[in-house]
Amino acid sequence: MKPISAAIALLGTLMVLSNSPAIASGKTKHEVKSKSASLAVEKKLQTTFEAMHQAYYHLRSMNLMINTLISANGTQMKGTSELAFVRGKKFLLKQTGYMLPGKIEVFRVVSDGVKVQTYDSNLKQYTEKPYTSSSFPPKTGDILSPGLQLFMPMMSSGKITQDDSLPPIQPGTARILPSKIDGVPMELLQMGLKGMPGSKLQLWVNPRNHLLRRFALMMKSPQGMIGIHEDYLIKSINKPIPSAMFRISPPKDAKLVDEFVTPEQQQERDTIAKYVGKPAPDFTLKDTTGKDVTLSGYKGHVVLLDFWATWCGPCQMTMPIFEQIHKEYSDQGLIVVGVNTWDTEKALAPYLKENATKYTFQILVDPATDPNQSVATKLFGVQGIPTTLIIDKNGVVQAYLVGVHEKQNYLDALAKAGLNVQTGSSGNPPAKQ
Repeated sequence: MKPISAAIALLGTLMVLSNSPAIASGKTKHEVKSKSASLAVEKKLQTTFEAMHQAYYHLRSMNLMINTLISANGTQMKGTSELAFVRGKKFLLKQTGYMLPGKIEVFRVVSDGVKVQTYDSNLKQYTEKPYTSSSFPPKTGDILSPGLQLFMPMMSSGKITQDDSLPPIQPGTARILPSKIDGVPMELLQMGLKGMPGSKLQLWVNPRNHLLRRFALMMKSPQGMIGIHEDYLIKSINKPIPSAMFRISPPKDAKLVDEFVTPEQQQERDTIAKYVGKPAPDFTLKDTTGKDVTLSGYKGHVVLLDFWATWCGPCQMTMPIFEQIHKEYSDQGLIVVGVNTWDTEKALAPYLKENATKYTFQILVDPATDPNQSVATKLFGVQGIPTTLIIDKNGVVQAYLVGVHEKQNYLDALAKAGLNVQTGSSGNPPAKQ
């Protein structure tokens, strides 16, 4: 994964964290005192998070600017966004990027309560869809503010749909510190995140209104430190917003389309078409004990082949799903294989030790230090992880899934490959006879 892509992948991690329970409070004889102090801080953090959730939930309207800086291994990408909404059905989300010289508007999505319009000035395309209850928060992909993703559901017209628990905190890292931004007193909430070694999440909260003023997330990766920094500049709260902001008048040369297809998406579609319906490329890698394992040796079995890394946040979302599938369908001969790629032995060894009982499916190790020479990239055209292939008993690829998917999507793909799975909405395995 390219450095900026790796940083963008952190956004998926934030969504996992925002729905995760706080850490358990287990104690040892040597940790009682430190645990007690840590839990006291976490309790105060919990109270602050609850106040923030309530503050966003009770907003009637808001208009703010978001300045974003994404950095990775010396590379930077800047952007400015504007978010406006009126409780109910009206909203605006406009993104302007600095990825090329000068200001370049990337997209704008608005709703006047009747229809949702999205305009992409780079593609010169726009869409128009009827407004539905799921239209807000707008699903705009990777560039939606990661900090506000923690609280965006509270801004919707419905009830609070997310619990108020903290992200999973690395023990002993929680801090609440006094701070100032532009002379205004702030509370700085600082914590390391469990499952993300070397990470640091910082939230600057205005204690007067309990709204987020600044957000920063840093995390280690094999490519170096990667991170996201955002400032939130409020223009108005609970004041009338002009209706004209919630309409788009596309330029005459813009094309109305059913969906946007970016060059990257087209490349992904071409990659999928290249592999699906064709024999899976064969390879031999070592497992965690040093034994050689060859993919073709699994012929006669349906195989779920996943490419992942320890530093990849979205990969941590899919690993538990694959463990469930492994336990539920291994008796049918399903083989689940996780290929650790674009990673380092130094990062992998402690990860495997910590999760030895958590993940019991087959783990293989790709030793290539150059991602372009890895099995994932060289043989399977992988551009981002997680990427998952479903291979049937004849060794033919039946599905090529990029990114994080619902469990049912993987089950549907396995059913297509010939596995006897429950393809209903529950995603539960069939009853054993």
